[in-house]
Amino acid sequence: MSRYTARRLEEDVEQFNERLKTAGCLKRFEVGGRNGYTAVDQYSVTEDGDRPCSGVDCMVAAGTPRECLATTETAMYRLLLDGKA
Repeated sequence: MSRYTARRLEEDVEQFNERLKTAGCLKRFEVGGRNGYTAVDQYSVTEDGDRPCSGVDCMVAAGTPRECLATTETAMYRLLLDGKA
């Protein structure tokens, strides 16, 4: 199994964000860090796609980049299926 890096996670999260944007969802994800681990946060955007503040709605995942990918992908599908805007 090849190494899955934080940079690759950032690329995948950008693809998730594009998919959410296309679906009209007002939530996005952002890759960051927590105590030496990789983390992904969820935040809200306006209908124009602007981020109204620098805060986050919730932390989606923290751990290795591969663990964060799996949890974030699940969160993206939940947002898409629930139709949360």
